[in-house]
Amino acid sequence: MKKNFLFPFVALFTLLFASCSQEEIVSNEESKAPITLSVNAPVDNAVSRAATLDGYTLTCIMQLLNATGDQVGTQMTAEFSGNNATFTFDPTTATQALFWAEYRKAGSSVYNTSDLKNVRYSTNAFDLSKATDMSATDAFCGKLTSLSTTTVTLKRPFAKLNVKAKNPELVAGYTGIAVAFNAPSGYSVLNQTTASTAAVTFTNASGFNPANTWFSVLVFAPVSEAALGQNITITLSGSGKTDKVITLPGAAITTDDNKITNVSFDIENTNNITVTVGIDDEFETVAMAVGDYIYKDGNFGKTYNEDVIAIVYALAGKTDASDYGVGKTIAGYAMAVTCPARALGAATGITFPTITKTGTGTTPWADDYNGLTYTNALITGLGDFSSPLFDGYKTWVTTNTFTGTNLSDWYIPSGRQLLDIAGMIFGWTDTDPSVAPSVAKDEAFRAAYDTAVAGGGTKFNSYTAAATIISSYLKQDSTPAGVMVDKDNTEITGFAGGSYKLANASFIRPVLTVFK
Repeated sequence: MKKNFLFPFVALFTLLFASCSQEEIVSNEESKAPITLSVNAPVDNAVSRAATLDGYTLTCIMQLLNATGDQVGTQMTAEFSGNNATFTFDPTTATQALFWAEYRKAGSSVYNTSDLKNVRYSTNAFDLSKATDMSATDAFCGKLTSLSTTTVTLKRPFAKLNVKAKNPELVAGYTGIAVAFNAPSGYSVLNQTTASTAAVTFTNASGFNPANTWFSVLVFAPVSEAALGQNITITLSGSGKTDKVITLPGAAITTDDNKITNVSFDIENTNNITVTVGIDDEFETVAMAVGDYIYKDGNFGKTYNEDVIAIVYALAGKTDASDYGVGKTIAGYAMAVTCPARALGAATGITFPTITKTGTGTTPWADDYNGLTYTNALITGLGDFSSPLFDGYKTWVTTNTFTGTNLSDWYIPSGRQLLDIAGMIFGWTDTDPSVAPSVAKDEAFRAAYDTAVAGGGTKFNSYTAAATIISSYLKQDSTPAGVMVDKDNTEITGFAGGSYKLANASFIRPVLTVFK
C-alpha cells in the first residue's frame, strides 16, 4: 500500500489532449499552433464532491517541463467546470507535463504546489471531526512524459489509513484523541517519490469513540517505500482521566498509492498490528481474483496473515439461487483455510432421520453452486440427531467467526463447488463421461492453498489414508456426493457417496460466498 490523508472518492481522471489550430504563436525556432488540453474528471466523484465542500473548488495545476526536467514557463491553473478543466499552451520548448488537482478554498490549499516535483504541506494541523477539513486533504496527480501522448490518468498519490483498536474496551470513556506523526512530504509528481517528512497532527477534541475507527487519514505513498516508516503517536484524553499515550510502529504499516490500508492494533501490545489492503469502490476499484485471500473483516488481498479465513476459488456468474438476503450481489466464492476434524458418521444400528434429496439437478457435478440452500436443507433434516461429522462441523462454525458484513455464513459446498475446489488444487481429467467433468488445476489457487497450509491451514485431506470430502448435495439414496483424495494430497482418486449414516470417516470443507 502507500501513504497520506482522508475520504473515499474515486480518484481517476482522464486527461484528453487535442490539437487545435488557432492563431499561430511565433517562437525563436518556428511557428506552432498552441495545444489545448482537456482534463476530464468523473462527475459522480471528484467534481461533484467539490460542490459539497462549502467554498471549495476543484482546481487543476499544470507544470510544463523540458527534456531535462526543468520547468518551462510558469504554472497554469484551471478550475473544473462540469467534467473538465482546460489548458492552452505553446509546446515549443516543453516536452513533459505534470498535473495536480486539489480542493481550494479562497485560493488556499492544504498543499504548497509551487513546484510539482516537490509538493509539501502548507498547513499541518487537521480537525478529524470536520468532514470538510479532512476532505480537502484529498488530491490527484498525473504526468505526461511526452506531449505526443494524448491521454493521461490522474489518481491519488496517497494511501488511506483506517486505524482502530482490537480491544477498545480497555480505553472506554476516553472522548478526545490527538494523532501526530512525521508524514512523508516533498512529493515529486514526476518521480512518485518523497524527499522529506513534515510533522502533522490530527485531533478530535470531544467526539472520539474508541469503539469506532479511531482515525482515517491520507498519507503520501511514494513508489520507493512499502511502509509508512514513521511512528504514529496517539494521545487519548477524557474528563477525569489521565492522558493515555499509544505509539504505533510505522514500519509495520504498509502503504500503496490510491488504496486503503486497514490497521488494527492491540492497545496493550502495539507490536501486535494487523494490516490488510482494503478496497473501496469510491477510492479505487481493484478486482477480486481467484487465489486472493479473504480476511476476517471481509476485505481481500494477496498477503497471507493470521486474519486470513478463506481463499477465493470462483467469481460471480455461477448458477446460484441460494437466498442470501435482500441487497446481496455476489462477487465470488471462497474456501476455508481450515476445516473440522475427520469424523465418523455414526455407529451402525442407529435409526437415522429421513432427509429428502437436496440436489435439484440430475448430477452432483452440474453447474450448481446452491451449496447454501443444500446445507440449510441438510442441517434442518438432521434436526437434533447427533452425528459426529455434522456436530463437528457445527462446532467449527461457531469457533470460526468473522466480522465482515459482506460475507455469507459458512456452509458445505455443493457437489460442483467441491469438484471445482478439488480440481483446481489437484487437477482432474475426465476420461469417462459417466464420471465428473474435467477441472483444470489453477496455479494461483494452488499457490494460495500451499501458502495457507504452510502457515497453519489444513490440508485438503489430513488423514493418513485416502479420504472422502463430502458435499451438501444429497443423492437419491440420501448419501452426500463426495470427492476422494489420496493420503499424500497429490490427486483425486475418485468420486463416491460419503455418508453421515455409516461408520466410514469423512471431511467437510466449509465455504462462504463473498458479496460486493
